[in-house]
Amino acid sequence: MRFARAAQGLVGFLLLTAVISWLLGVFPVLSRQGALSQHVDLVRQHEDATGHPFIDSAANAVSALFVDLTQRVITAESDLTHTPVSCYFAEAEGRASVPLVIGFLLHQARLTQRAGVPPGLPSSSSGQS
Repeated sequence: MRFARAAQGLVGFLLLTAVISWLLGVFPVLSRQGALSQHVDLVRQHEDATGHPFIDSAANAVSALFVDLTQRVITAESDLTHTPVSCYFAEAEGRASVPLVIGFLLHQARLTQRAGVPPGLPSSSSGQS
């Protein structure tokens, strides 16, 4: 009986430790996804405020934005690959939700594709990865 009580306490402690470790591992993934969504939402707000697509802005700003967004999207994709459970967490704030901003991000990619590669960005035909 004494062994069962000791084992129960040990198992409880191990489960508590595992849950805390899991939460600490998932939180950075959720944080990066929220940051990507908020970044895209800021671009959308800029377009709404100015009435012009962001791609019509200064070439340096567009290039820097697309490089940053590309890195964030690649990181988010990697996070979803390695931590697929993160897609089940809903953001309380709509602008921090990846599913709500991904359509706008796809629209921006299509606009960029139609306009050609902005100055400062490597083209896909240059052989760089």
